[in-house]
Amino acid sequence: INMAHQLRRLCRTPLLQSLLTTPSATFAPISLRHAAPSLSAVTVRFASHKGKKGKKSGKSKGPVASFSLELCPLDLPKIEEKISGQVNHLRIEYGSIRTGEASPALLDNIKVNMAGATFPLKQAAQVSVKNNNTLIVSCFDPDTAAAAFEAIKEADVAPNPVREDLTIKVQMPLLTKEYREQIAKKAKEQLEKSKQALRKARSHTLGQLKKQGDGLSKDELKAMDAYIGALYDQGSAEAEDLYQAKHTEVLSN
Repeated sequence: INMAHQLRRLCRTPLLQSLLTTPSATFAPISLRHAAPSLSAVTVRFASHKGKKGKKSGKSKGPVASFSLELCPLDLPKIEEKISGQVNHLRIEYGSIRTGEASPALLDNIKVNMAGATFPLKQAAQVSVKNNNTLIVSCFDPDTAAAAFEAIKEADVAPNPVREDLTIKVQMPLLTKEYREQIAKKAKEQLEKSKQALRKARSHTLGQLKKQGDGLSKDELKAMDAYIGALYDQGSAEAEDLYQAKHTEVLSN
């Protein structure tokens, strides 16, 4: 990996900037946020140890360790991008959960399979709003209409979509209390899947660090482990924030 290129990418990533500029973050506020080309190390501050009764030992700050970015065997910007990608996937999923009037965005996640290819519904048809509860999907040919109709049924966004030649009518369920509780439960399930994916990726990444960390000191490995772990913790926290906002939106409208 080209070191200068990795540093520039790392400095621009919003997740790392957030971690390094938050007062309560694990890391000391070093200058990654300034995108300095000469930056070559990351400093990690570990939490203070607690006493037997759960109280801090008296020190307000825990021990500090550093590691050289050049020596890190893993591509940190790529790791951050994958974490952000997982969080953004959850954001897109939540965008397709209805909490108000019917909107074409409710069908954005639907993928159409046709002629051995898969593509978004919005690329295969035009989606418009007929009224507060009804969407109209207008396709360009019979084959596309058939494939789109099957995709909408499999997506289970509406109980009984109706196809008429090149047009598909999608009647969205009424937003009753029971339906809102169902979609709130669905949002929770989507959160758990996202957090599970982050935990699995975290375990794999830290395993790769141990395998590829030959020649690094114990302190360097510990600092890298803590740094990467905190990236995943931040991603999980962002996913939790998305869920809390969607849960409130679903049940309060």
